[in-house]
Amino acid sequence: MSDWQGFRVFDTSQPRTIRFRLLALVTLILVPLLVLTTGLAIKLARAERTAIEVKRANVARRISERADGQVSRHIVLLNMLANSAPVGSEGLAELEKSLAKLQNQSIVVRAWAFTQDGPIPAARSTEIPEPEPGFYGRALQSNSAVSGIKGVGKAAVFSIGVPIKSGERAMYGVAAEINAAKLNNELFNESGMGEDWVGAIVDRENRFIARSLDSDRRVGQLARPELGVAAAGPVQSGVFENVTWEGAEVLNVFYRSALTNWTTVVAVPKADLTAPLDRKIGLALLGGCTLLLVAMAWVSRQARRIAEPVRNISKFAVAMSEGRPYIESNHRIVELDDVRVALEKTMTKTAHLAALVASNADAILSTDIDGKILTWNSGAENLFGYTADEIVGQSKTILGPKNRIRELELTLEEVLEGKSVRLETVRCLRDGSLADVSISSAPIRKPDGEIIAVSFIIRDIRDRKSADAHVQLLMRELAHRSKNQIAVIQAIANRTSLDAETVEDFASSFGQRLRALAASYDLLIDQNWKGVRLGDLVRKQLQIFVQEDRASLDTQGPVVDLPATAAEALGLALHELATNSVKYGAWSKPMGKVNVAWDIATDADGAPMLHFTWAESGGPLVKSPPVRKGFGSIVIEKMVASSLNGSAKIDFAPGGIKWHLQCPVPSQTSE
Repeated sequence: MSDWQGFRVFDTSQPRTIRFRLLALVTLILVPLLVLTTGLAIKLARAERTAIEVKRANVARRISERADGQVSRHIVLLNMLANSAPVGSEGLAELEKSLAKLQNQSIVVRAWAFTQDGPIPAARSTEIPEPEPGFYGRALQSNSAVSGIKGVGKAAVFSIGVPIKSGERAMYGVAAEINAAKLNNELFNESGMGEDWVGAIVDRENRFIARSLDSDRRVGQLARPELGVAAAGPVQSGVFENVTWEGAEVLNVFYRSALTNWTTVVAVPKADLTAPLDRKIGLALLGGCTLLLVAMAWVSRQARRIAEPVRNISKFAVAMSEGRPYIESNHRIVELDDVRVALEKTMTKTAHLAALVASNADAILSTDIDGKILTWNSGAENLFGYTADEIVGQSKTILGPKNRIRELELTLEEVLEGKSVRLETVRCLRDGSLADVSISSAPIRKPDGEIIAVSFIIRDIRDRKSADAHVQLLMRELAHRSKNQIAVIQAIANRTSLDAETVEDFASSFGQRLRALAASYDLLIDQNWKGVRLGDLVRKQLQIFVQEDRASLDTQGPVVDLPATAAEALGLALHELATNSVKYGAWSKPMGKVNVAWDIATDADGAPMLHFTWAESGGPLVKSPPVRKGFGSIVIEKMVASSLNGSAKIDFAPGGIKWHLQCPVPSQTSE
């Protein structure tokens, strides 16, 4: 990925909101300042840390120098005693007296003279052990020797030894044992250490000579191993980190004395060194983020004050295009007010056209040159069932049946050639049904004549088509029923004669059945074709064929209200089925029976569906479906299903005809 792709968010060629662009501008200005401020804070914090580190090193050197000064003072004192005593037995006696006086100092525990082999005979009665192995030899071979620590706490001591020379040869030496606890009190006072700093001096064996904290218990004890590594290392000074006996994480600086070979350590808590950086970065980030948030809040407010009138102009334009009133509020942005005035003048010229389109009962829509729907009026919503939000932006092929897609393409091609096209066709509604429509289409041009869109006026002609079809159906039905009436009356007469024992019985039954036949037609006429109950329709249509012989008909089903069109279609189907049964089916035999049942069930989508079944039994054996299909077959198999937006199926089973109708429930049902 290109390195620049990460900055697409600031690409000025992309459409962005006013608020976004203002916030981006403030961010581009303040973020570098925040980075610069943070950098300066880091630099200052590092300088402050460096100052602390320099101070720490100076404190360590100062403490080491103080310790060296204390030791040097006693070395000088011992040298003065050694040089003032004459060589020989008299000199030793005087030296013993001087050493006894030296012990009167509070810091000196004891003093004695020694040779290579140990304390001189005059002093052996004191039973002074050698401070550490090789101490007397080192003292006689050099100008001075300083031992490590012995004892713990207030009893901790260290020894200093100097030679007494005769010429270039050291004859014997003098030594003093110094109280380390009293030395400790003088080392750390006014050394410049911070309140939570820790100072210490360790000998070559990593034992505390002195310590600023808990000296009474720690002096003479072993120090932490990290101090021992520094004390025994090859370098004279350096830094390391460890954890003190008190559990504090510290960063240490050490300095080893050339005089005593002791190592001075000054420990500073890590927090003291990292606090300046944390504090300054925190302050810089807090201040920068606060400034950034305040600036963004101010910019957001200003952006809202700019964006609001811009949105109002957009709403104003939409309202005018739809013919709706819109109350424009005043804003203190001169340029936007000028835009609104100019827009109002332009939109007024087309407002009356928009009002006509919006209020027209016909479906009026427009598409771009690729067939994508651009506008959609309320008439289109009422006709097709789609709202403008649902269909604007989709291809207009959604309105055409699959077998008429080419028709849509040809119409669009003709209009794009500059022609106006009118035709009658069918279009798909939202529920999947087809509607007969008339379409008038024409090109929409720019002022320079370029075709940029296509307008369509679509009128619903289903009522006209239905009326035409209804007239034709009635004419055909009139002719058809006129022919069937003779056959029906003949069948009624024949069946009545089979059951009648006398001419009087025949005349009575025959007359009743003729009146029932007339009553079945009167049912729809009485209701003015507005609708009937399904049960009433079944009974009225079929009672003429069964009358008192109720055993030959079984009906069952809930109450269902049918509209006029559905009642008419289903009534025709029942009449044709009954007529066929009387002529050729179950009712042509004395033991024949017809079962008529209907029920309401839901489909996979949860929509209520009407299931209507006609089943014959006890009639002649049905050998095969009829070869010739007349008007009755059309009514049963196609017309009813088409009228009710459902499906119909007839089964010529050997035991009797079965006819099943399935369609959406035409109206509200009840049990």
